[in-house]
Amino acid sequence: MHPRHQQALISIVRGNCPSNSIRDKRTTLNAGLTYKETNNFLLGSRIEVGSRQYTVANLGLSHSRRMLGGLWVFDASYAQGLGLFGAVGRGEPGAGDADPEFSKFSGTISVTRPFAVSGQNLQLSSMISGQYSPDNLFGAEQISLGGYSNVRGLRDSVFFGNSGLFTRNEIAWRTMPWADNATLAKRLGELRPYAGIDYGHVFGEERFGLEGGDIAGWTVGMRLAGGNIGADIGYSRIFQNSAETGARDLFFVSTSLQW
Repeated sequence: MHPRHQQALISIVRGNCPSNSIRDKRTTLNAGLTYKETNNFLLGSRIEVGSRQYTVANLGLSHSRRMLGGLWVFDASYAQGLGLFGAVGRGEPGAGDADPEFSKFSGTISVTRPFAVSGQNLQLSSMISGQYSPDNLFGAEQISLGGYSNVRGLRDSVFFGNSGLFTRNEIAWRTMPWADNATLAKRLGELRPYAGIDYGHVFGEERFGLEGGDIAGWTVGMRLAGGNIGADIGYSRIFQNSAETGARDLFFVSTSLQW
């Protein structure tokens, strides 16, 4: 096996315009231009396969508002590949089977709703996110499923596609056992035991040689939130995976520090 490595360069120009801002709602329009360059090397020499440059224009709209007892956030965006700044062309080795001048639509809806049961503070969080493209995308533009950022329970992504969606749902118990200690309260914030369930689907496209599939998993854990020290410890288990990777259990720990 020959050693191979990859380098990536991403340059972004972006602008934001808050078009409407009231106490309980806010709307933002954003636009950006992104230049991406990826270089593949084999034995120290750059190879054309997998090496590419392409440019993407992005237009997005975000709206958040408080309603139905919670905070709702709606995001929609459109991305268009452009033949600018030396972008690779269709059919060139760097493009492979992908279309550099692709179109992609993305959307996300999320809600966070606090509530109380028998004097205990709970919080429900839910999100659904997806994308659609009629074109064959570069790997970096595709949706990938599996991992901490979408369907928990796997260390790495197992599904990739041009179009797909996922949902994350979680209920957390907001506690602060050290509330009487100001120092600990500042350093640790809240202790939040939680349980969640995630699901994702990638649509298969035979014309591009892409197989679709489903993946779902549940997670239990606890985290520190709102203080200088952040932590998340938990256990996830995949109970549905049409990829049949064999991996179904994952124990994870993450920490962060903020001053």
